[in-house]
Amino acid sequence: MTKPIHIKSTSFQSADCDEIVLRPGKKSRLVFKPMLVANKKNQNASVKGTFVYQVKGLNESWDDYKTLDLSQLKKGEWIKLEIKSEELLNLTLQLKDLYKIYSEIGILSGERDVIVTDSNISNILVELLNSKENLKKLIEKGGVDLIHSAIEWIGNTDQTEEIIEKLSELKASNIGKVNSILGLSQLKKVYEIWTQNKTNPDEEFWQKLIKEYSWTISQVFSFPIVILDKKAYLGGKEITNQHGNIIDFVYKNELTNNTILVEIKTPMSKIIGPKYRGNAYSLDKEITGAINQLLNYKDELQKSYYNLARGENSDYKVFNPRCLLIVGNLENEELNNNQMKSFDLFRNDQRNIDIISFDEFYRKVDYLIKILENELEF
Repeated sequence: MTKPIHIKSTSFQSADCDEIVLRPGKKSRLVFKPMLVANKKNQNASVKGTFVYQVKGLNESWDDYKTLDLSQLKKGEWIKLEIKSEELLNLTLQLKDLYKIYSEIGILSGERDVIVTDSNISNILVELLNSKENLKKLIEKGGVDLIHSAIEWIGNTDQTEEIIEKLSELKASNIGKVNSILGLSQLKKVYEIWTQNKTNPDEEFWQKLIKEYSWTISQVFSFPIVILDKKAYLGGKEITNQHGNIIDFVYKNELTNNTILVEIKTPMSKIIGPKYRGNAYSLDKEITGAINQLLNYKDELQKSYYNLARGENSDYKVFNPRCLLIVGNLENEELNNNQMKSFDLFRNDQRNIDIISFDEFYRKVDYLIKILENELEF
């Protein structure tokens, strides 16, 4: 099995690859700098490159050494570059790997390490992994990072049908346990982010977090929901193309396709305002302002639905949509009994808007963690 080849895309149609050292030396060396290219005229001609002499600099790095600009050659002048047989064989074998990489995965954006395996590596791996004792030794030597790499590969591979077919051969109890372990790891990751950022006042940070882990919103409702859009336009623009309504998230009920509007504030947003009279407290203007904003979004969506959805065949519906507001942190405010009572009375009287604080929201995540831990007997 060859060593990993580092590939870095330079455009949608090209990518730089590791230098191929043809003639090593202590102070100077000859290398070939290959590049993968999307050759539209000939897909098989997918590699080009340059021969370069390099010298070792003061910081021990290899620097290109330019002795002659070939474009400046005059009539009658010429150069000679001899490639020895071993060097040519090395170049040919490594170029063969690059052609194989391009034929199988093309040019992917970003940076990545790619391993080109020997033709018989599949049989070797099957024999290795079919033994529980071998698997145990493999994990002991390689650590749990091997599991992480395997899961990451499954998530990125194009061999989805083959993987599903193989997983279907597993016992239901084993699949259930794996799902619980994966779910638990994601829940713990989300909860850790929450505990480390309770005082973060950046609204965009919380919106990005909810977007990345959008399934957490489904814990608030008793029916299955999925994200429909983020920063969604709900209508309301004037003829000057101004004053459009943009909401943080739009979800929908997976079964009925009815929409749910979600507005995200921050844990640092205040919940309770000043005392109004007796034991009654007003809610902070952040809460009342966000509620009016949500109601305005809902009203505009209902008015603009047929223009936005382009008729009744849309994959979402607007039947008196529910609204969710995530705002504040009850733990931060240390509310007394009367303040908590005022807050609960207010939000429980809201017919179409669910109001939940960030600490309540992530407490639900914590409960799920404990349930899964008990199931897995941690």
